[in-house]
Amino acid sequence: MTQILGNTVVQSILVQAATNDSLPHSLLFSGIEGIGKKLCALHLARTMLCTVGNACGSCSSCVQIDHATHPDVITIEPNEKGTIPIGSDQQEGSIRWLIGRVSLSSVHSKRVIIINDAHCMNIQSQNALLKTIEEPPAHTYIILISSERNQLLPTIHSRVTEYVFHPLSDSNLESILEKSGIDRQKFSSIIPVAGGSASYALTLANDELFAQLKEAYDAISSFVSQPEVFNYELSPLIQEIGIYRTIDLLINIFRLHFSSTDNIVPWLNSTLDHTRAIEIIKILLELRKGISHNINIRMALKGMLYSLCFTK
Repeated sequence: MTQILGNTVVQSILVQAATNDSLPHSLLFSGIEGIGKKLCALHLARTMLCTVGNACGSCSSCVQIDHATHPDVITIEPNEKGTIPIGSDQQEGSIRWLIGRVSLSSVHSKRVIIINDAHCMNIQSQNALLKTIEEPPAHTYIILISSERNQLLPTIHSRVTEYVFHPLSDSNLESILEKSGIDRQKFSSIIPVAGGSASYALTLANDELFAQLKEAYDAISSFVSQPEVFNYELSPLIQEIGIYRTIDLLINIFRLHFSSTDNIVPWLNSTLDHTRAIEIIKILLELRKGISHNINIRMALKGMLYSLCFTK
């Protein structure tokens, strides 16, 4: 069975609780993207449903979970629009469909529901799920996974037990990159920008995408260092890797100005002082908060940079 790197303490707590039948029935796995939250949820499902009893990875139950065919493990993912809709009883993958499925008897002794990227539920969907989370059927366990916990309603938070997952260590990222066949010569440039996220590290392993990120960073830092006209277009990068990932990786790059990485990251803009770097990070964090409100990121970024540079 593949080892899940990082977060060994929380993994141990969860497995022990599952083994002792003391696991809460509604859980939230929170933490940044790409640190093993979903892998841990699936491992927990194997632990509870394994016919051998130790998440062996080879019994019929474990194999079914690995192939997403186990009748008592239901995984909900965002649709092609990036949302988890409230839907209807007949709309597979929607919240009402899930509630209908949960109300039916399980095939085996336990059932595990995994809602990945739970923050992609809108308010209506979250409200519809409240009763199921608060009082799930017997032997049913609901695991919400989210890298954006603040987008979940307080009423959701009050009904779940939260387990916080932390960023992966550099050595963990090295192991993951190595197993993925990434050239070791890239590690020193990838890992400082990845921010402890395996999925971010693998994104940065794509030379073209990394070059686009550097270009975006350079456009922003050059404008702030010497303001003229800001006309850089972020849309192509956002379309490639998504808006959250784009902003997060830019924030990670600007944070390098506060670490001892001068020799490791020689392409950092030497004219950008710490004060300006902090202001840019604040702007990017504000943009990140505004994503759920469908703001125009390019225009908002441009306006905030102009405000930073041309107002006192």
